[in-house]
Amino acid sequence: MIAERLSVPDVLAKPRDHAVICTFGAQLDFFEGPLWRHVSRAHNRIVLADDVVLAGQLADLASGGSRLRHINRHYLATPITNVGSAHAKLLLLVDAAGGTLLVGSGNLGIDGYASRGEVFYRYDTTDTNATYLPEFQAAKDLLDLMALRGYLDSQARKHLDAVWADTPWIWAPAARPAGVRHNLVEPLGDQLIAAVANERVLELLVHAPFHDQRCEALRRLIDALQPDHVSVLAQAGRTSVDPAALANVLAAAPGLTDVQLASAPEFPDTYLHAKFILIRTSTRSITFTGSANLSLAALWRTDRAVGERPAGNIELVTLAQGPPQHFEDLLNGLDLREAPEEVANLDVTYLGDHETAPTDTRPRLLRGTWADAKLTLVAAGELPGGELSLIVAGTVTPGAVIRVGTTYTVAPSGDAATALDFRAVPVWLRVAAEDGDVDTTPVYPYHPASLATLLTGRRDPDLLRKAGSLDLEAYDNDLAGLLDELDATLVIDRHSLWRLARRSPPPDTAGDGKGGPHQAWEDLNFDALRRHPRLAQYETVTRHADRLEATDLQIVLSAITDYFRGFGDHDRAEPAAVGPTADQVEGAYDVDLDDTTAILPGENDDMPTDETIEEYEAEGEEDEERERRRLKIETRNRLAWQRFAERFTKALRDRDFLEVVGPRVALTNAVILNHLLALLVAKGVVGPDKGIGYQIELWAFLFGDATSDGYIQTLSDEDQWAAMEAFDERDAAVTIISAVDLAVQLTKQHDLDALRTRLRNAWRRILTAPTLDFTPDAMRRASQPGVRPAFKLAASLAGFAKESTRREVDGALAASLGVDRSQLIVRKETVKRGRQVATVEVVGITDPAVELAPGELTAAFRAAVVADPAIDYVRVKHLGSGVVATWDRRLHDCWRYDPAGDDPVDLGEPTDVDPRWLAAADALAGRAAEASAA
Repeated sequence: MIAERLSVPDVLAKPRDHAVICTFGAQLDFFEGPLWRHVSRAHNRIVLADDVVLAGQLADLASGGSRLRHINRHYLATPITNVGSAHAKLLLLVDAAGGTLLVGSGNLGIDGYASRGEVFYRYDTTDTNATYLPEFQAAKDLLDLMALRGYLDSQARKHLDAVWADTPWIWAPAARPAGVRHNLVEPLGDQLIAAVANERVLELLVHAPFHDQRCEALRRLIDALQPDHVSVLAQAGRTSVDPAALANVLAAAPGLTDVQLASAPEFPDTYLHAKFILIRTSTRSITFTGSANLSLAALWRTDRAVGERPAGNIELVTLAQGPPQHFEDLLNGLDLREAPEEVANLDVTYLGDHETAPTDTRPRLLRGTWADAKLTLVAAGELPGGELSLIVAGTVTPGAVIRVGTTYTVAPSGDAATALDFRAVPVWLRVAAEDGDVDTTPVYPYHPASLATLLTGRRDPDLLRKAGSLDLEAYDNDLAGLLDELDATLVIDRHSLWRLARRSPPPDTAGDGKGGPHQAWEDLNFDALRRHPRLAQYETVTRHADRLEATDLQIVLSAITDYFRGFGDHDRAEPAAVGPTADQVEGAYDVDLDDTTAILPGENDDMPTDETIEEYEAEGEEDEERERRRLKIETRNRLAWQRFAERFTKALRDRDFLEVVGPRVALTNAVILNHLLALLVAKGVVGPDKGIGYQIELWAFLFGDATSDGYIQTLSDEDQWAAMEAFDERDAAVTIISAVDLAVQLTKQHDLDALRTRLRNAWRRILTAPTLDFTPDAMRRASQPGVRPAFKLAASLAGFAKESTRREVDGALAASLGVDRSQLIVRKETVKRGRQVATVEVVGITDPAVELAPGELTAAFRAAVVADPAIDYVRVKHLGSGVVATWDRRLHDCWRYDPAGDDPVDLGEPTDVDPRWLAAADALAGRAAEASAA
């Protein structure tokens, strides 16, 4: 258990199956933005928020143009409908192996989750360490009681039931009372006083950003505890408290009192939103931290009215005990100084006894459901009388709205229905009342079919389908979301297996294939792991993904197949339109104003006449900020995908991992990685130097390189046949042709010479791979008529295979002759080639130990041809002895001449050098001709 000011996104970095967030306010644009790539690793994602605040924040998002992409489709955002405020704040990450619980002061938002002004207690548990089990059970009790009392709707209850069903350890008997406390049964103040148990209180120190108007909550606390010393912390200009009321309460206290001004070290403007009560006795300290302010509604009431006592808020706190010095530990993160003025003159004002609720007074919708082409809306109360209209993303939608009590149903028109099918869009009702139109607050409807996938352990099918085309921008948050979906779907490397086993990978199992300690790795139960659904789905990859039982892996593979199914069908006629598509209704039902095209000034470049200079400059600053944000997201996505590709390719070198998962997993992953890398490079998501390097590693793994055979050649005949079928079914040949062609152009454009040589060597091996067939159809589909037709594509790839450099030829000659390349001097000389005089390059050899014997020369000529099969003339000369030798392909002339002898000696031509890749490269032209004629 840790009480700390922490960055909540860091806590979310460790994936769990279920994520439950309980909050007063919910900045869902933050949730779907910076937080999404962390929280999306959980498959069941729930946000529970105060109903009034949530309605106001959704209204602000809808009217302000911020677009929510995932709400109530890929996560559940639902209101808590108790009488008072739902003020409790927790974050629960759990699965069958354990979990993390945060209980504190921060709301869901950038300030609440990353600010220095918040405090959380953190609890961690595993299925083998139940030290903090009572705290998790207290969080469950809070959520269960809210559901039991009708504060949560049936959709929320269904998702919470899935949480508890997947966490069997949470049902174990608790060994002690929980440190986490809520107020749904007993007021928190009474629980705190009971914990003190009549001990003499030496010091009471309190801080809260909100007090009630008369400071009655603080007065009751002082009366009950009778402390020797009371300290009240306040933040100048920020704490909501009536200074006169505070002065009166402190004046009546039995002991010493003081007020201290608090601020965050180095960040004095940080809003201190943390709430805590600290009590010190002679033997211990008692800390009371969490959501509760110093108000009657928070400390001295439950959620329901009892007699004359009205209903209070829903609150959640940590009640912890420790040694007396622990009292001071919690204050180390604050700068404190004595208030220089009288309490009644403090620079504070009473603003209300908790966070300001939205001022939106419109009739409020609680929720909506979109299912079976019918939209059902539920209001918090009956709406005013009058004709009702449905508004979808700001557009009035035809359709009769049927009113039954507080429930309203409508079957929207085709365009609106299409928008609701494909997008998360806000909807609301408009009432034609006598005094004018009245709009309700908007809701984003539940999509039960999509939400149901969250409860099955399945990944987001919409995002998985995007793996086929990566139809996303480099700065799109969905790109990071897709990465997380793939990571959670595939078994990529050792870390994936550790996560399947629900254990953290130890640092000594990096899996580089170089040996080292593997005791922990061997402790895994591989037989059980192979039966895990994530691995078992690899055994059914040949099923069609459009069947109901399609696995997540099948969805990914089907997306790849679909992407290339029409790839290259350049002459195929477009089907006739049969109705509006999602893209066609985008304009009418899209409220993402950040993505719209700005209207530029007129031709005279003057500012619009209805804007001031300040307004115009402010717009420019907003554009600059938007661009900086776009670039930041793009950089983050680029680095994340590079790390993902690095993990993927590193696993290809991990022999132990490959042996455990078997060839079906390895080859299926290779097909997916081959496809993803091609798209990532083509779309510029990863740089060409990194992306092409990963591609070369993948192809070398599959098909071999200059020093070793590929993985496929190590398999049985049956598995090699299965590999051939997998490559053919997923159009791997088309992908590779396209990827190599683009890589050839990029390595030249960016002067990546060393990478280009590696690419050429990989391409030569690919050309002779028995599992790939570069058919005329594959050439046609990889071509771009009018831009890069099949014949041009083939000529480029064939020429690239034959490409070599002078340096490579010289290196081959030097290696064959047993000398260092530095002992070669290349210069131009004029010689006779038959009847013609020609200028040629002569390789001079300076090493006196080299004799240039006939056998050495034959081997040297052969090595030169292997390095450059297109070479047609080689001439070497020993600079010491004057021995010269020449091979002329055009004249079929190959000889050695020693000035110390008489006549030249004929040598055999290196005509036996005919690498298989050379014939395969030449055959590409024929395939291209067939493709063009087809």
